[in-house]
Order: sequence, then structure tokens, then C-alpha cells
Amino acid sequence: MSLRDTYIDFISYFLDNLSPLIAQYEKKDLLKDNLGSGSLGRISLPKLKKLALSTYYVHFIDMTFGVDAMRLIGKSSVTDLRELLTKGNDLREEYGIGSIPVVYYTPEKQVIKHMKEFKASQTILSDLLGGGKSMAVARKSTKKKPATRKTVRKTAGKQCNEYSVKELRDMAADRGIKGRSKMNKAALCRALKISGPSRKTAVTKKKRGGKPCKEYTLKELRPMAAEASIRGRSKMNKNQLCKALKIDV
Repeated sequence: MSLRDTYIDFISYFLDNLSPLIAQYEKKDLLKDNLGSGSLGRISLPKLKKLALSTYYVHFIDMTFGVDAMRLIGKSSVTDLRELLTKGNDLREEYGIGSIPVVYYTPEKQVIKHMKEFKASQTILSDLLGGGKSMAVARKSTKKKPATRKTVRKTAGKQCNEYSVKELRDMAADRGIKGRSKMNKAALCRALKISGPSRKTAVTKKKRGGKPCKEYTLKELRPMAAEASIRGRSKMNKNQLCKALKIDV
């Protein structure tokens, strides 16, 4: 596998699996700010490398500190992110919490080697960029066979909020539903004709339960804001998130 494919695969994996609370428009903004726009095949190797390393370190910074560090991508250098991860692990060890094993991968060569273990369809990145597929993507892509009655996943007996987005996307793929990669949970349920409240509706009900803002943590409010598709939530403080979610301050 070439370095180019390694970087593209990891960025695709990160966007598809490691950032479930990030809205589609935020993912597009992230790619536009760091890679520019246009065809994936025209993006330079240095840009891909920088974004791949940045997303790698930011993911493990999230795990180390328990915070959303996405805003650091593009604003902090790869070296700064690596140092922040190392310091975070030092603090964990100092207070007896235990370090994240990824600290052993902080040397760049080891990080790139570790990245090769994470793979996802490169079309994820191509679709978000809105450009044509690169030659590497074209070589890897294969036509999916039409789903037969045996391969189509059953949906009977479960409501929308009982499925994960990944499960819904897999079922949408079985049925050949177009545009599924850009759909949110509610849209996927509508396309699959699955009844019941979506996660967003469940969150709305949860926040109307009379629980005041002070009883929520910032970590609890951010996912609720993500599921309610509230823009700019990553920059909001606790009171702003409560107001946006219509929770009594």
C-alpha cells in the first residue's frame, strides 16, 4: 500500500468511525480548510499526511483528556499535537490513571505503521470533498451485487431509535438507497420506512424532563447538541449549549 492510500484510508476511517458526533457539514468544512476543494486525486501528499497525522493525534487527545479536540486540527501543528498527547499521558501516569497505549506510537514512523491497521472506503473522503474520485479510489472500488431477499436485513420489530447510524447505513446499502452516506439518522429511517422516534426526538424528550442546566455536564450536553444538529456547538460553553437546547439555565 502506498503512503497516499494509507493517509486517505485513515482519514476516511476517522471521519466514518471515530467522529460520530460531527455533523456532515462540519466534516466538509474540516476537509475544505485542510485539503482545499476539488478532486481527491489532485490533493498533494504533504497535505494528506498533515491531516492524517493531525486526526490521529487529536483522536487520542480526546481519549486522554475526555474533551472534544477537533478544533485543534489545522490550528495546531502536528508537533504541538504530538507534544500535547505526550504531556497528557505523563499527567495520567503522574496521577495513577494509567497512560493510553498510543504513547508508544508517537514517533512518526510508528504512527504511519499503526495507521495501516485502519481502513475505510476512500469514497467517503471523495463524497465529502465533492470532487471526482482519484485513480487509487477507482482501482479499489467494486460494484456491489444487488441485494437478494437473503441478504437484505430485516427491520421488523425495532424502532428508529433502536438502531445505530452504521446499522441503518448498512441496511440502506442493501436496498441500494442513493445518497445514504449524506443522510442523518432520521432521514435513513424515513428512507427505510422504519417507524418510531429518531434519536433526535428522544433527545428532545429528554431535555424537556425538567432537569435544569446545572445538573448536566458539558460532556453530556455536547452529544445532545450534536444529535439536535445545533451548529457551532463545539465552540459553545455550558450556558450557551443549554440555551440552544432550551434547557432551563
